[in-house]
Amino acid sequence: MLHIVELRHIGHDLSASADELRNWLDAHGIQPIEFQHSVGGPGITFRIRFLEESEARAFAETFHGWLNNGMQPTETARWAIADPCSRTEGAADR
Repeated sequence: MLHIVELRHIGHDLSASADELRNWLDAHGIQPIEFQHSVGGPGITFRIRFLEESEARAFAETFHGWLNNGMQPTETARWAIADPCSRTEGAADR
């Protein structure tokens, strides 16, 4: 079963946002199955798929994302919860 984390990053450019996420993944030795993004609305939505639930949960908790298996973040800070119903699809989603 794949574990999908979605999050929205508001107020920074795509490159800086992706670098921050990738740096964290690299520092923790985590290789996601898929790393997608879409730009639209008030920010950038990232959708990252993990094979291991523990990795997905740690990532979601760190960046205050939304884990598809029901985990809810405790705060939003500068990372906002992505509403999966209003997500803008990017080219990687097609």
